[in-house]
Formats: sequence, C-alpha cells, structure tokens
Amino acid sequence: MVGRDSELDVLADAFADACAETVRTVVISAEGGGGKSRLIREATERLGRQALVLSGWCVEQGEPGLPFAPFVSAVRRLVQLRGVAEIVTLVGHAGARELARLLPELGPAPSEGDPGMARSRLFESLRLLLERLAAQAPVVLALEDLHWADRATRDLLLYLARNLHGTRLLLIASYRTEALAEAHPLRGGFAELARIEGVTTLALPRLSRANVALHLTAMLGHEPAPDVVNGVHARGGGVPLFTEALVTPTGAVRPRLMGSLRDLLLGAVNELPERAREGLRAMAVGGFRVGHRLLVAVVGADGLDAALRAAIAAHVVIAADADGYAFRHALIQEAIRDELLPGERQRLHRAYAEALEADPSLGADAWVAASIALHWRAADDPARALNAAWRAAREATARLAYAEQLTMLEHALDLWPRVEPAQRPQGIDRAQLLEAAADAACWAVETERGQRIVEAGLAELDPATEGERIAALLLERAMMRQQGMHEGELGDLREALRLAPGSTRTRAAALGQICRALAQHGRADEIGALADELDELAMRLGEAEWTVEALVSGALARPVGDMAAMTRLERALGEAQAGASGRVEMIARVAMVDLLDARGEHAAAVEAASAAWQRARQLGQARYMGASVAQLLARALMAVGRWDDAIELMAEARELDPSPLGSTQLSQVSGLIAAGRGDLTPAERALKVLAGVEASPQDAPPRRSSCQWRSPCFRATWPPPSRPAFASARSGAGCRHGCSGR
Repeated sequence: MVGRDSELDVLADAFADACAETVRTVVISAEGGGGKSRLIREATERLGRQALVLSGWCVEQGEPGLPFAPFVSAVRRLVQLRGVAEIVTLVGHAGARELARLLPELGPAPSEGDPGMARSRLFESLRLLLERLAAQAPVVLALEDLHWADRATRDLLLYLARNLHGTRLLLIASYRTEALAEAHPLRGGFAELARIEGVTTLALPRLSRANVALHLTAMLGHEPAPDVVNGVHARGGGVPLFTEALVTPTGAVRPRLMGSLRDLLLGAVNELPERAREGLRAMAVGGFRVGHRLLVAVVGADGLDAALRAAIAAHVVIAADADGYAFRHALIQEAIRDELLPGERQRLHRAYAEALEADPSLGADAWVAASIALHWRAADDPARALNAAWRAAREATARLAYAEQLTMLEHALDLWPRVEPAQRPQGIDRAQLLEAAADAACWAVETERGQRIVEAGLAELDPATEGERIAALLLERAMMRQQGMHEGELGDLREALRLAPGSTRTRAAALGQICRALAQHGRADEIGALADELDELAMRLGEAEWTVEALVSGALARPVGDMAAMTRLERALGEAQAGASGRVEMIARVAMVDLLDARGEHAAAVEAASAAWQRARQLGQARYMGASVAQLLARALMAVGRWDDAIELMAEARELDPSPLGSTQLSQVSGLIAAGRGDLTPAERALKVLAGVEASPQDAPPRRSSCQWRSPCFRATWPPPSRPAFASARSGAGCRHGCSGR
C-alpha cells in the first residue's frame, strides 16, 4: 500500500470520531483502477483489530444482482460471524422478520402491508441492528462500487447517514468517478450525501513517479530499474491497476501495449496456464465476485485450486472472502468477458443457470431467482428464463425494489411470445404481467415506460367482462400522466370511475384519486358528491386506508376557512399514523400542509411540511412525492423569511431525480425565489417553463402549479421596470393546491 498515507490518516481520524460516538461517513472516489478497494481493504484490516467490520459490494448493472446488494453481503457476513440467534436478540423477532427481506436465513419475511410502511420498517430495523451492534463494539460498514448501486441501495445509504446519531459507527462508501456520467441517477445522491453532517469526501489522486517506484518494489520484491519506473509511470499514468498490469513477474515492461487498454488488462491473463484462463473465463460470466462452490459446479474441481492460486499471484483476482474470489478490478472482468465467443458465452451461462437451480445456496446473494433468469436469458433458453423472471419479479416486490421488479417483468413480457403456453408460468396471463409491470413503473416513477405498458395491457382486456381490471390500469395511467405532465388524467379517472364496480377497493381508489385530481386542477366544487360516496364506501369496506382517503377527500371539498376541513385532516393523519398505510399517510400530510399554507398559517406549515419531507424519505417515497412536498415547504419557508433554507431545499429536491411534473414544480418555485430576490436570469428561465404550462391543455396537470407565480409575493416584487414582458404573470388570484399521490 503506497501513496495513500494521508487517506489512511483520514479514515483513522474518522474511526476515532466514531469511537467517541460521533457517526462518521467517508465517501471515497477514484477512477477505475485507482485503488479504492485496496485502500478500503488496508484500512479495514487495520481497524478490524478494534471493531466489527462488515463489508458489502454492489453488482454491475446488467449482471445478475439484487436490490440492497451491499447490505445483503454485510448482513450475511454478520450472520456468519454471530449467527441468527444473535440478530434476533439484538432486534427482536419482528425486526429479524423485516431484515429477512434482505436475507431469507433470518426467517420468513412479512408479505402483507403497505409497501411504503414495509420499506420504512426495513430501514428502521437495519438502523436498530447497527446501533445495537455499535453499543457492543465500534462498527465499520464498508460499501463498495456504489456507481452500480440500485435506487433502493442509495435510499438506504442516505437514510442511515441521516438517521444514525450518537453511535460508534464508521460508514465507508466508494464509487468510480468516470462511471457517474452527467445523467447518472446517483450523481445527485452523492451530492446529497456530501451535504450531510459528518460526511467526508476523499478523492484518490494518481500515484506520483516516486510512488509508482515504491509500488513496483513492493510487487517485485526488489527495486526496479529507473527506465522501468519511467516507462510504467508514463504509460500507466500513475493508475495502480495499470502499474500492476504493465510489468511481468520478472520486472520487465510488457511490450505491445501502446494503444490498447484491453491488451493492457489481459497481459497478465494471457501468460497464465490454460486451466487458469478457463477458470477466469467462467468467472467473468458469473460476475465480478463468484463463490468457490459455484465456480466448482460450473468448471469442475480438477486443478482449479492451483489455477486460481496462479491467477491470484498474477494480480488478476483476489480471494474476496472465505467463500470465493473477485477480479482485482471490474475492467479485467469486462475485458475477459468481451473476448468470449458467442457459443462459449451461452454454454457458460447455461452452466451457471443449471448449477443455481440445482442448489440455490451456491448463489452469492439471496436473490438467486434474478441471477437464474438472466443466465437463462443469456443462454437463449426463453422458457426457463421467463419462469425465472416471473419468480424474480415476485421476490423484488417482497423486497420493495420496484425498479428491479419492473426490469424483471419487462424481461418476462419480452420472452412471453417466444414460449409455448404450456411452458409459461401457471395461473397468470400476459395481461396480469402487464398490470404488475404498470404498478411497478408507477411506484418507480418510470412514467414513459409505464404508459407504454398500460397501453399494451388495455389492448389485452375485454371491456365487456373485465371492467374492473381496465379501471385499475386507467388509475395507473392517470397517475403517470400526472407525473409526466401529459393530458388525459381526468379523462382516465372518470372512465375508471365508470368501470369500477360499486363496492370494491378499485372504486374507492378511483374516488380518492379523482377527488385529489380535481382539487389540483382548481375544481373543488365538483368534489362534494364524490367525497360523500367515498365516505359511504369506506364505511362498507371497513378498512382504515379508505377511511383516510374519505377524510382527505371531504376536507378538499370544503372552503379554506371551514374548520371542519382541518378537523378531518387531523383525524386522517391520526388514522394513517396508527397504521393505515404509508401511501395515505403522505396524502394526509401533504393535504394538511396545503391547507395550512392556504390559511396563512405559515409557521405551522413549515413544521408540518418539514415532517412530511422527512417522512417521505423514510417511506421510500422521496422520488415519488418529494417534489410536491418540497415546493410546499419552500413556499412556507419563504413566507417566514427563511429564503436561504428554501434555496437549499430546492437544490436537495432536484437531486431526487423527480418526475417531469416534479421538476416543473421545483423550477417554478426556484424562479419565484429568484424573482423575489431580483435575480433576473433564473427567473426568466422559470418563466419560460411557465409559458409552456399556460399553453398546456386544460386538464394537463402542470397548470395547477402556475398560480404560484400569481402569489402576492411575486406580484410585489416582479417584474422589474425593465421587464414589462413579465407583467402578464401578475394577473389572477392565488389558488389552493391539492396533494399528489395515488
């Protein structure tokens, strides 16, 4: 380990702070091959003498993987060290059941309940586990390769960084800088993480020539010649991985590597014995990390140990843990995988799929069904791939991983026509796949994909006999049309209401959703009869979720000054918090904030909106509803004079990658802030957004946001005398907003 003394000191200081019950997070970034994993390994080996070290890794997107991948690895390691009984002792049987969503060895995971609440309980259970472990001894949790993290992993990481306090915990995270392109969904997540108190960012520089010389000396066991150091430093640029790849075991500089990264990465591989290369080819198909038992099942045990020992000596792979091996760098895996012939690749994928189906315990993670599905698909076996994808989608639902569920369902839909009916999953049809995919897309805020799925689902259903199923799909599309700022939301809701049978949950959902949509479109006078019907239906259904919906809808139908509206919302929030549903809890919270703002109770609105903002994160609905909450909170902050806080909130909310509607809401409020401060350029940009909103069809959802520009604050400060073109934004009265969410 050379050239990283200062970075090791930063990690040691952070650990010292953690031991003093000040939670610290260190985020390490570097280019590919820059030494992130080596630094973390060196640090955790040193700290492991004083702390419990738990490590986890993300899986490359496109490889077989699972949501919460690094946390699954970390919890599995804890089970290996302490056993299931110890975890149950720490978090109780209920907490262990929630953690079973990550690791089935902990028992059966809960299957019932609201997805948002279930996600919140999972996050809370992991936080409790870490706190109680840290009460026994300091804990180091290292999460690597976060540039491959799924959205669920990112949300859980941010939750822990925000909510762990007074705990002897050091959280280490790493990512590859060049993997985070401008549009990468995690760029905002890392920026958000960096702003949290107690978070330190650590960017690893390339090695200097002197450090390259030390690195080569450590590798070779003797000091290299100056021309070797010069050549390696010039060609490898101080990237540790390239430094290792550019020299032979004897210390000579490898020839023929001038312009080819692949040749550079494969140089050491090509010098290994054939049996070692065979094992590496199989590993490259299996993933960045492959368990020893799984690799034996794929390529056989004969000579494998000696072959892998040679690969480790050549710095191609490392012994990742007690169970298996990992490539020294993902770029090496990619290079080997790209060299495979099509038939060779298919054969290896088939071998992996057969091995995992025969013994799922061979899998490196708990979500083996996804691995099997992707291997069968790559092996060009559509029937087996379809069935495995369906199983994986159902598992993703239980894990609250909607983006991953959507991906698996899209795999299944793509494979469906290639599979004979007798070989398809039993008990479902294509329309049911489409319905499940539409629901997953809505929760994942994948509006464009979701609307295409709904269109396909509607084409599968018969209006004469399947009206309720059509209604359910129309409710999904209405929400996605709202999210995507497309016209037709109210039309879909009215048609869903027409089709939904009289005493069903589908009708209750339609009534609640159309009441909120009408409020959002400034048509509260149309809500009364619908809210009354929902009141009656909620009593017949006898379920708290619909009681809350009815209370909120009734409140939306009342004038701002009617005290009964506030009474209904207070009762709705109480019912929701008592366990009705995370979904309706957020609906009640946002409606409460909206009413407080409309009544001019701005200090109370700030308090209520702040609570709603935090609760949205806890329930996993930050991307789904975060922008609606943030724009309400920002307006309340402005009203009480906290403009800087409002600006900071807008930046934080934009990093959530909201829907098009959410982005528009945030842009407009940001422009309002700029207008109030006399900052012309951003205000002009926001007014361009407003121009598009005003030109949108009458029932397109963004119109409801434009009234922000007609508020008293805006009229008092804008336009400046030199901007008469802005005068049109002054006209009109303020309006009361409804709340988002289905």
